[in-house]
Amino acid sequence: MFAYWIFFLLPGIVILSPYKFKKNLDTNYWYVIFLFFIFIIGFRYNVGGDWPQYKHLFTIFSKNFDITNFNIRSDYGYEFLSWLVYNLHFNFYGLNLIISIVFTSSIFLFCYLQPNKWVALIVSYPVIILILGMGYTRQGVAFAMIVFGIISLIKKHHALFLICMCVSILFHKSTIIFLPLYFLSFEKINFRIFFIFSLFFLSSVYLTYDDLYRLYESYVLNRFSNAEEGSALISKGAYYRVSLNFIAAIFMILFRKELTNNKIERRIFITFAFILIISIFFINDFSVLSDRMNLYLTILQVFVFSRLLYIFKGEKNLKTLNILIFFNYGLVLTVWLLFAVNSHAWIPYMNIFFKYEYNHYSENKNYSD
Repeated sequence: MFAYWIFFLLPGIVILSPYKFKKNLDTNYWYVIFLFFIFIIGFRYNVGGDWPQYKHLFTIFSKNFDITNFNIRSDYGYEFLSWLVYNLHFNFYGLNLIISIVFTSSIFLFCYLQPNKWVALIVSYPVIILILGMGYTRQGVAFAMIVFGIISLIKKHHALFLICMCVSILFHKSTIIFLPLYFLSFEKINFRIFFIFSLFFLSSVYLTYDDLYRLYESYVLNRFSNAEEGSALISKGAYYRVSLNFIAAIFMILFRKELTNNKIERRIFITFAFILIISIFFINDFSVLSDRMNLYLTILQVFVFSRLLYIFKGEKNLKTLNILIFFNYGLVLTVWLLFAVNSHAWIPYMNIFFKYEYNHYSENKNYSD
């Protein structure tokens, strides 16, 4: 358990330090932390709520994959990558390393583009890096491609946005709901733009329709009877994660002009803010659905809280804000580690290079709720 606090403290040193890091030291340390997170995510051992399932799926997909068959139970992108990694003579950990590089690169790039990159990284750690990156592998890649897509859209690289979204959907079809973001980078929507989007959207729906309907059945129609022993499908941590997003959403709406001068950036994150607020009204009846969608939208926290310096100006205010954000997300991390229903699946942290201490215990973790 202490390992996760150490991981959290490493980027936090920059925030807590009474001395400002020189530019070269700051940049070099940033890349060291970047490589470190690739290492701890990519080479983790028996860590994450879905670890046994992913390891089992790798065994199945690596040997039984039909590249022409899109009508599959899991996600085409993950199955294809598993098959490719296996045929290149790498193992399950090779697959995790590739995914870790993609996921970590997206987070660090997005954080680097913010005015306060270290605060952005601290905000990213408890939910995005720890829960999403280490726990939900396919959703982690899908999230990473959404982040790359947002960056592409802000820079008006529309073709790159569609490519990123295509990969995202292939790794988790639920991200199809983010496709309409395409329109937010245009001042006017003409026939050509609408035609390109419609063609891409309809093709995506056609290729993923069966799986989308299965998700609809699972999270909407049968949500009261499809969990273990016929119980309701409930996400107990949804209220806490949504509340953090809600605070960011309120800040985004109230201080949208102060937080960014970029019109596309503002449109994207205001859209996220309104979606988050609307999702609150559905959290009681659709807690799992709301929680999974809010995981993708957590990037709003990173964007907003790393830009509070534009609202509360001044060196003293900045230092105070940085420390408050550090301790707030340290508290979020602590509460999750100590009280979350599934946090035991992350504890203890182990790595393939130093897993010997807890071998017996780790192989017999109970992953059920």
